[in-house]
Amino acid sequence: MLQACSGKGRVAEEKNMERENTRQGIQVKNLHKSFQTGSERTQVLRGVDFTLAPGEFCAVMGRSGCGKSTLMNILCGLERADDGMVFVDGLRIDTLDARALARYRREKIGIVFQGFYLDETRNLIDNVAMPCGYAGVPAKERNKRAETLLKEFGLFSERKKRPSQISGGQQQRAAIARALVNHPRYLFADEPTGNLDEENTRRVMELFQELNQKGIGILMVTHDTAVAECAQRIVKMEQGILVSQSV
Repeated sequence: MLQACSGKGRVAEEKNMERENTRQGIQVKNLHKSFQTGSERTQVLRGVDFTLAPGEFCAVMGRSGCGKSTLMNILCGLERADDGMVFVDGLRIDTLDARALARYRREKIGIVFQGFYLDETRNLIDNVAMPCGYAGVPAKERNKRAETLLKEFGLFSERKKRPSQISGGQQQRAAIARALVNHPRYLFADEPTGNLDEENTRRVMELFQELNQKGIGILMVTHDTAVAECAQRIVKMEQGILVSQSV
């Protein structure tokens, strides 16, 4: 009987959350995630509550294994939480099926990783334009978008080159351009400067700040304090929970 009452209360709470989270921005409520390793189960996220306002630039910091990348992967729809709710501009993504999640990634967000993940069989313009194909954008428009971004990021003269023919900093800028080609509202970046030297780190962070000034919301995972300080807000995680935040 108690379990039944608890279940009814939970359903009511979820419905209230759905009504409350029709506003813009990202809201995360009571997020839990664990992984099975052999006979042991490791709790990675322990009831995380988090918000990102539209157009906000937030950095998430913490030691390796604290859960920051897992949190980002769930927000990107790349992993499923065990429990909790995630809303992006009022859309509850934790209940979406695989097809709807793919559409969410195409239309709402861009993702940048520490590794550049560019296709060596394609030149830069084709790499940047690639997500447009998944979104059904006509070829002429794909190339136009890719060319515009490559010009904006100082890569137009390199547009016919393969990834291995340009520097690591240039590859990361191309990867950012690819993440932006479908005009996302939010950019998620997991250690985007982890493979870059100091000069290229500075250029990438200047680029992020320029994108944020244009209204793109950014959530960035990093272990680098200097990089995190480029954000408007810093959130720190320890052992799967948010322990502090600063502006």
